[in-house]
Amino acid sequence: MITYNALDILNQKQRVISSNGKIVGYINKTYSNILVKLIDIIIQGGFYTSFTIKDHTNKNIVFKSEYLNTIVTKKNIKCCYQNQNIILNYDNMWEETASFKYDNKNFYVKLDSNRYCIIMDNENKPLSIWKNRDEICSLEILDSSFDSLVFLLLGISHAFSNRV
Repeated sequence: MITYNALDILNQKQRVISSNGKIVGYINKTYSNILVKLIDIIIQGGFYTSFTIKDHTNKNIVFKSEYLNTIVTKKNIKCCYQNQNIILNYDNMWEETASFKYDNKNFYVKLDSNRYCIIMDNENKPLSIWKNRDEICSLEILDSSFDSLVFLLLGISHAFSNRV
């Protein structure tokens, strides 16, 4: 399991810590321009459209996301994981499920009744669960064969759970 403090207006970068207490990465907000950052400050951290996850050295970006909002109801989150583009598709901001494709496999993201984010394979087998309890976020990988994809699962979960 990994944990980090929720991002807010005062804490725009947080350490991602493993269950053994080691820093495994950093997650931080990014802004497309100064106007978006100003809006985020005015409404006290409730509006941001992008974030990055860096490795334990805080130098190499391993995951980044940005929201691709359109005038029509279809919404997408564009993610980049290890230089591979991934589109997280959902119909509107109130949608509780989304889908994405990685390594030629289909995956699904779902927010349950507790607002926990669960990533599942195409057979509805849960692979990970992301939780935000009292401003402490955590990701637990439920299938050890996905341990090497921890930043992908964290990034997708964080992006979908915190979409605007």
